[in-house]
Amino acid sequence: MLRKLIFAFILGSFCVVSTPVSSYHLVGGELTYECLGNNDYLIRLKIFRDCYCTNCAQYDNPAYVFIYDVSGTLLQSISLTFPGSVQLPVYINNPCLAIPPDVCVEEAIYTSTVNLPPLSGGYHLVYQRCCRNSTILNIVGPSNTGATYYSIIPDPGLTLCNSNPYFNEFPPIALCAGDTLTFDHSATDIDGDSLVYELCAPYVGASNSNPMPDLGSPPPPPPPAFVTYAPPYTATSPFNGAPQLTINPQTGELSGAPTTVGQFVVGVCVKEYLNGQLLSTNKRDFQFNVVNCDAVITASLPNYILECDDYSVLFQNNSSGGTFYHWDFGDGVTSTDVSPTHVYPDTGVYYATLIANPGWPCADTAYSTVNVYPGMTTIYDYITACADSDLFFTDLSISTNGPITDWNWNFGDGNVSQTQNTQHAYASGGYYAVTLTTI
Repeated sequence: MLRKLIFAFILGSFCVVSTPVSSYHLVGGELTYECLGNNDYLIRLKIFRDCYCTNCAQYDNPAYVFIYDVSGTLLQSISLTFPGSVQLPVYINNPCLAIPPDVCVEEAIYTSTVNLPPLSGGYHLVYQRCCRNSTILNIVGPSNTGATYYSIIPDPGLTLCNSNPYFNEFPPIALCAGDTLTFDHSATDIDGDSLVYELCAPYVGASNSNPMPDLGSPPPPPPPAFVTYAPPYTATSPFNGAPQLTINPQTGELSGAPTTVGQFVVGVCVKEYLNGQLLSTNKRDFQFNVVNCDAVITASLPNYILECDDYSVLFQNNSSGGTFYHWDFGDGVTSTDVSPTHVYPDTGVYYATLIANPGWPCADTAYSTVNVYPGMTTIYDYITACADSDLFFTDLSISTNGPITDWNWNFGDGNVSQTQNTQHAYASGGYYAVTLTTI
């Protein structure tokens, strides 16, 4: 069966450390805002959590978003009540692969409305969490490195009542290495501003000593620092790939194919421009999990079929993972039925072919030799004997469609013969199932 590397997109994986130390199973998020008018803004915090875990950490309740001015002064904080979560449907970009059984992601969308009058320099919104998985390969000190979701409401001199762009889709959870990833990582800007995409370094945030900043211990003023990539990895070469990960700056199409098993942090930025002026940047960081997996489509049918009653053969389809099929019966006739019945025009030997999911990159093919000899009756006689003495087997088979040309004896003890009339000595007494196949 075909084997490939897979990688899973899991958005920004974190752990939280407290006293005592405990793991944190959030796997990413996004902080955006929408101007509602009259200086009111809808703040939206999306948080994704791994739900395939033991002792899973709970969502923040409440989650705190901190608002700073351009000089780094903390102006206020927003308390966001946990709204509940939903499990996201698991899909993969390659239909040739089974969905990994240990992939489960939940999403919670926190919202709140806040009034923010025009302010010189704008507003800076911050949400932080620590820490990331210790098994990440491409950054330094992942178990001591958290993440920041950071949005800027721009200076009123640039624009009034701005809404920043938000990403449209959650990336595919799993992909095969070797298959080129093609994912629409585009964003929407409801103001119609120009958007530009790029790979970028994720932010760090929080710490082991303050893993979940709250009202009593707010995060430091923005801007946050960037993660430190471990050589040879960089923000634009975050993993070993063939081809390497790239993003189309105009469309946001993300493509690449990882080749190394492990976990890798990647950042994608979308920048919004108005009349050539940068208004804000939405940065999403996520984690690639690269693991092994199997292809799921296997074509299968009996490799030998003998039809002696008539010219009609029922083909048994034993395939797995397929959704559509192509049969070639070896006589110029084809079918797309799952388990077809075919009537052959004459006696003879035919070579049938079954293709499961033809045209797919993981299509699989199976073959069978079909012997059609209606009017043939296979029968034999034998004379019993003692162990270590020859038993004589006599072929009495009858064919009304030409002479019999092949005899295949199986004596039931691992020995065979291709002689029409044969003899065989058994090493010890007992019962043996003897079969004769004729063609």
